[in-house]
Amino acid sequence: TWSVLPHDYTGNPFSPIMFSLDDKEIYAFHSKKGEPIFLIKEEIESGKRTTLLEDPDGTINRLQWGMDHYPPFAASSNVGIPKLHYLDSDRKDSQLHRVLSESFPGQSVQFINYTEDGSKLLFKVASDRDPGAYYLYHESSKKADFLFASREQIDPDQMAKKTPIEFIARDGLKIFGYVTLPNKANANGKHPLVI
Repeated sequence: TWSVLPHDYTGNPFSPIMFSLDDKEIYAFHSKKGEPIFLIKEEIESGKRTTLLEDPDGTINRLQWGMDHYPPFAASSNVGIPKLHYLDSDRKDSQLHRVLSESFPGQSVQFINYTEDGSKLLFKVASDRDPGAYYLYHESSKKADFLFASREQIDPDQMAKKTPIEFIARDGLKIFGYVTLPNKANANGKHPLVI
């Protein structure tokens, strides 16, 4: 049988992602009135919604999945420097992610997949200057082994920094973006611009 969930379908985005482990809730991306999309949890029986993470300036669209894949343990928005927010800081996945992130300052750690028994974790580390490298974490030794760089010919130390920017457009809306300046400045201080 089909059950219609109690939603106000007025053209505002509502995108279910997954069920909770007990099948009593769903996780979804939602926007009420055209604001940036946020992450919610909704009780199926009552329709009660709880906002898990929102950003007034950016859409929540980066999720981090843990060993059991239910539910995501962290998320972040698509604006500025990626900053992960832990949805449950006591969860083992959150604690491990925090430890690994401290080992790679200034970089973003992304969990990719665990082995079935949870003894090993494949994860990626990347930044604005580094296209990324892959590591294998061993639960038994609490150590991570470097596997390979995704583009080993690129030297992160030679790459230019990507800086988040924002400005107000003529219609009053806030615009976000990034600017990358060459490492070596021109004598006149001007640079060609690619948008």
